[in-house]
Amino acid sequence: RPAVTQEVSYTALRKALDKGEIARARFANDTSGRVLLVYKSGVCKVVQVPLDHAKTIARMSRGGAEVSYLAPPSASGLNQLFVSAMSNVGPLVLLGGVWWLVHTYVQQQGDAEDRKKIRKKEIEEKKDLMDAAREDARKRAAEAAKAAAERSAMAESASAGTRTGAAAAKTDDEEEELPEDAEQLAAQEFLSSTAKVMAPSKYRQYGKAITFEDVAGIGDAKVEVEELVTFFTNPERFTKSGCVVPRGVLLCGPPGTGKTLLAKAVAGEAGVTFFYANASEFVEMFVGVGAARVRDLFQQAKACAPSIIFIDELDAVGKQRGTGGGSGNDERDATVNQLLTELDGFEGAITDANDPAQKSKRVVIIAATNRPDILDSALMRAGRFDRKVFIGLPSFEGRRQILEVHARGKPLASDVMTDLASPNCSLAAKTPGFSGADIANLLNMSVLAATRDGRSEATLRDCGEAIDLVQLGKRVTRERPPEITRRLAAIEAARALVATASPLLGRVELVSIVPREGQNYGTTRLFVEEAVVRTGMWTAAAQRQMLAYELAGRVGEETVLGKTEASTATREGVERARGLAQRMTLTGLRSEAINGRRAPLGWTVDDSYGAGEMVELDYLASRGSAQRDADIAMHELICEAYESAEQILEENKELLLVMVDELVENGQLYSDRLEALAAEHGLKIDKRPAASTGLEEGLLAR
Repeated sequence: RPAVTQEVSYTALRKALDKGEIARARFANDTSGRVLLVYKSGVCKVVQVPLDHAKTIARMSRGGAEVSYLAPPSASGLNQLFVSAMSNVGPLVLLGGVWWLVHTYVQQQGDAEDRKKIRKKEIEEKKDLMDAAREDARKRAAEAAKAAAERSAMAESASAGTRTGAAAAKTDDEEEELPEDAEQLAAQEFLSSTAKVMAPSKYRQYGKAITFEDVAGIGDAKVEVEELVTFFTNPERFTKSGCVVPRGVLLCGPPGTGKTLLAKAVAGEAGVTFFYANASEFVEMFVGVGAARVRDLFQQAKACAPSIIFIDELDAVGKQRGTGGGSGNDERDATVNQLLTELDGFEGAITDANDPAQKSKRVVIIAATNRPDILDSALMRAGRFDRKVFIGLPSFEGRRQILEVHARGKPLASDVMTDLASPNCSLAAKTPGFSGADIANLLNMSVLAATRDGRSEATLRDCGEAIDLVQLGKRVTRERPPEITRRLAAIEAARALVATASPLLGRVELVSIVPREGQNYGTTRLFVEEAVVRTGMWTAAAQRQMLAYELAGRVGEETVLGKTEASTATREGVERARGLAQRMTLTGLRSEAINGRRAPLGWTVDDSYGAGEMVELDYLASRGSAQRDADIAMHELICEAYESAEQILEENKELLLVMVDELVENGQLYSDRLEALAAEHGLKIDKRPAASTGLEEGLLAR
């Protein structure tokens, strides 16, 4: 068989045909266009011809070449086996597919029947539930009608005892005349008020009556509300003097300060019918439902006058009208309008205008909110809420009183009770900014910790750990490399040491590098005087010491680990120092060094909370170099504070290293241990003059 030696071009093929060198040409039996050429010399070559090769065939015939086609390749044994298998098995596969389709169809038909049965059963169950709900609504409507009649009879019996029998007869008639349509009853139930009604008796919580003795730490707010209760218990005191009792009292203040607790005490002390409702219960997705519920609530209160209505979280429904859009906003606006109508001059039923006892039959509204700033202005006007009572965070004495109230009945050790009885209560001193709810939770956490450890009484240490848990977060198990632990210890030890050596900053309560939730680094907690916390005022000298305290972490890294070992772990402290220096320069002080005159600088800076409106200062009518001069003054403040911190740490380096070692070993240092170390190693206090060249003394905005 001749061998194929090479592949030639189509041009070479034409030349060979012209010379008559090709004996045979065999075309491939496919669309590849390849042709096997057998030369007269016995050489075989391959050429690629165009798919339309009719002209090529004619040229070959003229050149004396024999033209033929190659036979198609025979199927291999494997292909033949596959074709044979498909011929034999194919019908069986087809029959199996038909059987599977029929089986699936039958099964689906069965599932459909089952689904129909299940759906029918669900419909029947839903119908039974609806019937039960309608029957329950009918019963509740009957009970509500009966209770309303009884309340009316109770209220009228004081002035007309003979009407009791008529009221009872009227109750029977009302029960007989109840509409038979359960759906109508359900609709009436939906539109009626969801307020809770408490009879003229002591309001109870956890099985105990709530009185004003259970409310502590709110100062004059308690006195104002007690005066409101006196209006119900001793109305002659006010009718003789001719004064008008407020129709509405709005309790404002941060969350957890005791607004709702004060309302519970009013319910327990007033001795009149008390209605409690949450403002969010008035609002529904259907327009008009909220207004209907407000009307129903005030109708019930009017029937039971004298009475008190307490609406909690008033801001849920009393927001400024006309804001936003959509049907939900229309519903809220309609509810507010109805509330305004009911509040304006609303009085209980007066049967005899000359009877002082009847004059006292009024409805007084008490509302509570955390956001009085977003309430509609029409709600706040006189005649609706005549008196606004602000309940703020408790003071030191208020926190001590709240601790005494919540300590009743709790298994507390003698050291805790002794501390609570002391005028210098440490627990009250350690909890500035805590609300009454926070303090109650604090004692509860202390008792839980003691119970968890198998002890019967909670100690002062349990209370301290609960304070740490609230202020710092929960401890977590987190592995740290030794070098990171020592770095954090150096940062926090330096901050604590500078604070201890700076007498104007207050006492260091705790230094900790223990891993806690939400904290990547350590923390140092200072005890700041109560007056400073409440007023936010610091002297110029105290602010300079605060600058040194914020920069002490960076200086501590360089002192303990080396000048080139500063890291981003102190970034937040440096940023706080920069912000403090900016406030001292731009808003807190007048500087002779800035532009040679005493005048506020003309830049806009964030307010003390870092949000909300901006504080705009008067512009300085002077040269454009004022900003550069202010930057220089800020730089001088920071450099001065850095040098102060550096000097304190260098003079007390031995104490600093001891504190670092103890923090690495124990994770935290409390004030007693820190004071002992300072006394043992002879702490050197910062005695540098407080004033700086060109900066005034005085009270500064923090």
